[in-house]
Amino acid sequence: MAGSFYYADSFTNEEGLISPAKDEGNGLEEADIPPRYKTLIYDRERTPPRFVIALHPDYDHPAPGWEKVTGKQVQADYPGVLGG
Repeated sequence: MAGSFYYADSFTNEEGLISPAKDEGNGLEEADIPPRYKTLIYDRERTPPRFVIALHPDYDHPAPGWEKVTGKQVQADYPGVLGG
């Protein structure tokens, strides 16, 4: 999937489900996930943990607080996650 890459903090709900978070200035909340996305990795070893997300070009509407990164940056931080 070609598109944009983002780093997103994680949010854990009352049931213990971990999902990408959004930050609209009031603390972290569960993000509304755009259609046609792919979670490439959940980095629980990092403090704080984060998701690496790829969004399809037709649905490139990230949640507030997601950090846009390049494929090169993803590859540098997570060798092999993008293949090649």
